[in-house]
Amino acid sequence: MATVKQCRLAVLNGDGIGPEIVPDSVKVLDAAMEDVGAPGIEWTALPLGRNAIDTHTAKPSPKKPLPR
Repeated sequence: MATVKQCRLAVLNGDGIGPEIVPDSVKVLDAAMEDVGAPGIEWTALPLGRNAIDTHTAKPSPKKPLPR
């Protein structure tokens, strides 16, 4: 059987509906992974939309990945 590694995924909360929906979606995915015995997901929140404009690049979507 193949070894399963932990997943690394970005979370883009966005504007409007995103901030209300994304955190609960993350909880659902974490619970599903745990339920099937899979390794957890390493989440990295990245700015998108107005948040990206206010905090990082002055553009709604950066052309290059943001540094960690």
